[in-house]
Order: sequence, then structure tokens, then C-alpha cells
Amino acid sequence: MAYAIDRLSRVFRPIHAWCAALACLAVLAGCSSDDNSSSAGSPTPASSSGSSAAAQACQRLVALIGYAEESLLPAGQEDQQKFDDAARGGIAEAIGTAERYGSQLPASVQPAAQQLVRQGYQIVPATAPRETQVASLRDYRRAADKIVRGCASVTD
Repeated sequence: MAYAIDRLSRVFRPIHAWCAALACLAVLAGCSSDDNSSSAGSPTPASSSGSSAAAQACQRLVALIGYAEESLLPAGQEDQQKFDDAARGGIAEAIGTAERYGSQLPASVQPAAQQLVRQGYQIVPATAPRETQVASLRDYRRAADKIVRGCASVTD
């Protein structure tokens, strides 16, 4: 019986991660439509400019960075981190978002987004050496912190 429960939990863990990611994206989509509804249907210069795209890209990426952090131990405890499906999946979501929306981010944040992607690709493979994952997680977090700080001025 315990074996069957363990097998089921391994099957549903990735599904749970995907559902959480989709929920985050749904919330972000709802937030962006609420922002546009305040203009009473007429676009403002700010909503049609590139800064709006940068703000939306920042919001998406910062949300997925936060989502990934939920599966990770606090900063400073990277040596004890277990790189299970949830941890690697959250980082993979952040990587995908950085790749998809990186060109829309403010220029000052783009190098950190590229660093996040490079380091994330060192963490995500289940076959990656543990030492590489730990070191890359530290670098990933430094890049993520730069993105969060850099995006704060765009989204405020």
C-alpha cells in the first residue's frame, strides 16, 4: 500500500507544479487585464509604449522567480537543497519565462535574465552533478535578486 501511495505521489507532484504555474499565469493575465480596464477602453500613451511591455515581462518573470523560491530552501542553505522535481520544475518555469520575455525586459535587467537562464540550465537536469547544481543555484539566486530589484522600478 505504501508503495502505491509513493508511486502516486511521484506521478502527481509534477502535475501539481504545472497546476500552480498555470494558476500564477492566470492571476498575471487577470492583473494585466484589470490594469487596462481603468482606461475606459481608450489606450493611453503609456499602455501602448514599450514600457508597458517591459512592466508585464517583469511581472511575469518576478512571479515565476517567486514561485520557484517556494520549492527551495532559504538563501544560504544551498548545500542542503534537494533538487527534486518541484525544485527543478520551478526553476525551469523561471528559465522558460526569462527566455520568452527576456527581450521585453528593461535593458538593465537583460544581462541578469541571461545569467538566470545559463545557471538554471545547470540546475534543471536530474543528471547534473550535485556540486554544479549547488554552485549554479547560488549564481541563479544572485541573478534573480538583480531581476527583482531591477524590475521593482519598472513595475512600481
